[in-house]
Amino acid sequence: MIKSLTFLQDKQTRNYAAFLIAFCFGLMMLVCTGSFLYGKQVKAMLVEREGQIATSLLQRNISPEDIAIAFSDETISEDADMLMRKLGVTMQTDNRFMPVLREQNSHFLFIVLSLAVAADAVLIYVSFGYLHKRDRQYEQAETVIGEFAEGNYEHHLKKEETGSLSTMFHRIEQLAVALQAKNETETKAKQFLQDTISDISHQLKTPLAAMSMYAEIILGEPDKKETVTHFATQLMLSVERIDRLVQMMLKIMRFSAGSIRFEKTMCDAGELVRYSVSQLTWRAKEEGKELVLDTEKAPELYCDREWTAEAITNLVKNALDHTEAGDMVKISVTDTAYMTQIEVTDTGCGIREQDIYHIFKRFYTSGTARKNGGVGLGLPLAKEIIEGQAGTLSVQSYVGKGSTFCIMLPKA
Repeated sequence: MIKSLTFLQDKQTRNYAAFLIAFCFGLMMLVCTGSFLYGKQVKAMLVEREGQIATSLLQRNISPEDIAIAFSDETISEDADMLMRKLGVTMQTDNRFMPVLREQNSHFLFIVLSLAVAADAVLIYVSFGYLHKRDRQYEQAETVIGEFAEGNYEHHLKKEETGSLSTMFHRIEQLAVALQAKNETETKAKQFLQDTISDISHQLKTPLAAMSMYAEIILGEPDKKETVTHFATQLMLSVERIDRLVQMMLKIMRFSAGSIRFEKTMCDAGELVRYSVSQLTWRAKEEGKELVLDTEKAPELYCDREWTAEAITNLVKNALDHTEAGDMVKISVTDTAYMTQIEVTDTGCGIREQDIYHIFKRFYTSGTARKNGGVGLGLPLAKEIIEGQAGTLSVQSYVGKGSTFCIMLPKA
């Protein structure tokens, strides 16, 4: 029963239902009042008619006692019935031939018809107003829903009231919000794909052009061993650059597609740092740079070992790209009450102020990076890895003094 009355939660429907109840109650009161007034009129008519009969009888010298007995007698004899038939006063007699009754009926019928017409007019006016207002709501909703279908979400459905209609409008709004979010996501995905393709094309253009040039030189001077060796080495460096770019892009795309699932375990932070820089030790030595590890008091760290090592490796690579021979790159681990902190500090050229707000953008390389530095994907990837594990990655840098990248990871 309660569920069947949920339509009354709608304000307009509730108002219309209240009007119908009030209208029916008023109509009932009107009928009762009309019946009462009609009864009084009939009573007055009967009293007047009986007075006329009494007057006529008195004029014919009928005693008052006999007249009183006649008025109090409730029986109808056969002679009286015969007399009434002869006079034409029966239930079958047309009202037109009964002047008093005809007048009363005409008056009552006029009143009843007038009240009925007025009541019908009120009912029709209010009902049409209600239906017209509801129809306008449907038209407005149809217009807004049509805009939703065309991808325009500027206008909204009215849903400030309660009731089944407002609930339906609210559900449609939720669907519109979901569609809008989906469209925005698809637009961003398309834009990201376009930007990614453009960036990859730009990044591949330089090493591919260099490889083509090196190959032409080698083919042009095949007998000069020194030249062939030099440009073959350059060719391999370009191949390695392309390989790094492709590997980085694959990892970035996996993060963007949401296919990365971190598998966190407890591991030794010191061992993790040593594992992360193991492949860079030879590079640092070849470039005449000092790689220092401060991991003696390293605590246990709760993280995804492989991906966190990837992030640390990228930070150390970035430090090597911004340092020269004789500079130092230091990796230290510090334990705090709620977080584990890993810092990668270098004594290189530092990051310019105009670059520091962009270094975590994809394919962005600062003007202080070495010519054979990275492709601008290491730092963005490191940031996504750390933030994907509820951590933070921040940087402090001073031009000419060096930079410090700080990883903060929560404890288990």
